[in-house]
Parts: sequence; structure tokens; C-alpha cells
Amino acid sequence: MSALKAGEVTASLSDYVFILFPIPQHVVLLVILGLWLWYWELCILSWKMDIPRVIIANDPYDIRPQPSSSRILSGTRKCVVKITKIILPWHLLVFLILQKSFNVQQDLPTWLLVAINFSGLLQFLVILFILLRSSAMLRRCLKGILFWGDIEGKPLRTNYVLLADTLTSYSKPFMDFGLYLWYLTLLPFDKKLTLTESSSEVFMNFDLAIGLLPYLIRFIQCLREYARLDNPWSTRRASFFNALKYFSYFPIIVCGLFSRISPETFPSGTIYWFMLFNSCYSFWWDITMDWKLGLLDFSSTGVERNEILRKRRLYSNDWYYYGAIVFDFVVKFMWMWELLIKRVIVSWETNLLWLHTLEVFRRWIWTFFKVETEYLSVGTKK
Repeated sequence: MSALKAGEVTASLSDYVFILFPIPQHVVLLVILGLWLWYWELCILSWKMDIPRVIIANDPYDIRPQPSSSRILSGTRKCVVKITKIILPWHLLVFLILQKSFNVQQDLPTWLLVAINFSGLLQFLVILFILLRSSAMLRRCLKGILFWGDIEGKPLRTNYVLLADTLTSYSKPFMDFGLYLWYLTLLPFDKKLTLTESSSEVFMNFDLAIGLLPYLIRFIQCLREYARLDNPWSTRRASFFNALKYFSYFPIIVCGLFSRISPETFPSGTIYWFMLFNSCYSFWWDITMDWKLGLLDFSSTGVERNEILRKRRLYSNDWYYYGAIVFDFVVKFMWMWELLIKRVIVSWETNLLWLHTLEVFRRWIWTFFKVETEYLSVGTKK
């Protein structure tokens, strides 16, 4: 890894990648990317559906009517633009300072070094503050998710599912960010803090706990839905098997922990079997249960339907669905492609950012068809 210290490094492409996209900024920039993707998705969905029928912006039991699609779009754009106008110039300023110090191979003043080391945390807090201030519904859902693993029933259920599943897609960037926070607490004056990855031995596998948290939240939510006796048995059964999907990620974390504690004695291939099961199960669930497509539906109902996609669709071009299936499959099994070719897809220095970005786009595409399915379900019930 590159380090910002005089006389130790020479300029290279990977060095400038780390200066442009420091470790703490990975999650910050990926959050901004996700916000813009969400706004663009709402724009596209507004052409196809009445958004408030699926995504609830106000308390459904409030006397006030739900805002229109155009008002939701306007509010979302205003919030995202405000965040972008603050964070991107800030990020560019940090980049220019790091680049100048790197080129002249000169250490930064202590006050400036501390300011840069804290910039990732401050940027994240600014984003969180603006988001929570802009939406009471987001505050409500996020509070329930983070503190109790809660999930309300319809019509708010879709809000909780979209938010909690999105957190699972950000679990790996959050792992990096969590290590950065721990390192920042212990060594705020370290020159290497912003541009290097932290040792897992030093931080007692803190990153694994952070990576597990979003999956644990969804696991608890599924168990809560399973325990609700007023739900139909078919819904409760689906919640139980959905909980197993998130539980299948737990052995991967455990294997990662044991491989760090005792790499000489722990069988290295064990984790790949759990990863294979998790990838296959979650891919099947995306296609069959979340998107309600018939390609991999081997139930009696699915066999009777005898469909590759489904009859009721909002998007007229079938290739949108086929493309989404292929992309979801490729990203789900990206680890396996790298294992088969015995090397990373891109250079090691940028591989994590590359994989994190692909997962954000995969979740974006997943959300299109998940919202479509929920909208068609609401229309059918009406």
C-alpha cells in the first residue's frame, strides 16, 4: 500500500488512485453515488407508476395526504444536490492537498494532517445529518432498523426492506470505514491513516463485526415477520426461508475470523463452500422471490406458470429483465471468477473499490424490479 511519507514512495498510478479515493472516502463517495442512482431510479419509476403507492413518504395514518411523485422527486433531488455541493468540493480540496504533499514528498503540518484524517468522518456525518433532516420517514425507518431490527407491516414494509437490504450492499465499505474510525481514535496523527488499510490483528477483527451487522438486522427482521401470527402462512414461511438466506452469511464471517486467528491450521477451502451456498441461495431468491420471475421457480405454482419471466411487467423490453438477471449473477459470483482465474479482476489497489461499486449498481438494478413487483402486488390487491 502507498503511504504519505517523505522519501518512501515514488509516484505511480496506484498511488494516485489512493490519493483520489482514500480509504475513508470509499464509503462517502459510494453513498453519494447511491443517492444519485436512487434519484435517477425515482425519475424512471415515475414514468411507469405512481410512486407513493409503493414508497411511503409520510406516516400512512396521518391525516395529511401522501406527497405526489413529482414532490418526492423534487425533495430527493434537492437533498442529493445539497450533499453533492458540499462533499465533492471538500473531497477535491483534500485530494489537491494530498497530491501536492505527495509530489514534493513533504510531510503535512500537524494541524492539516489531523484535519485531513478527520475529513472522512466529518463528511459522513454531514451526509447523515442532511439525510435525516430531510426526511422524517427515513429517521423513523433507520431508527427502527438500527436499534431494534424492527420492520413494520404494509404499507411501510417496502421502505424498511429497501433501506435494510441497501445496508447489506454497503457492508464491505462500512467494514473499511469502521477500521478507519478505530484507527482514527487510536492514532489521529498517523501519516498513513488516510491512505493505507489497517491491520486486522491490531483492531481485533472489528471489521468483521461491522460487516455482519446489516445481515444480522435483516435476519432479525425476517424472524419478526415469521413470528407475526396475523400474517398468512405462506408469508411467514417465506420470511423463515428469507431469514436462512441472511443466516447463510454468518458462517462466512466465522470462517474469516478463524482464518485470521489460525491461518496455518484452518482449512482455506472451507469458506468457499459457504460463499458458494450463499451466492446461489441469494441469487435464486433475487430472481424468484424478490422479482417474481419464473426462470428458477421450481415450485408447483411456478411449474404450472411455465414462464421464464412473468406475464405482468412494467418494462416492455424483455432484455431489461434478462440483462438484470445476468448482471446480478455476474456480481454475485465475482469472487468465484477471481478464484478461477487466480488473480483479481483489476489491479489490487483498486479492486476493492471496483467490487464495492459493482455491488452498488447491482443493488440499484435489484431495486428497480423489487419496487416493480411490490407495485404490481398493490395493484392486484386493489
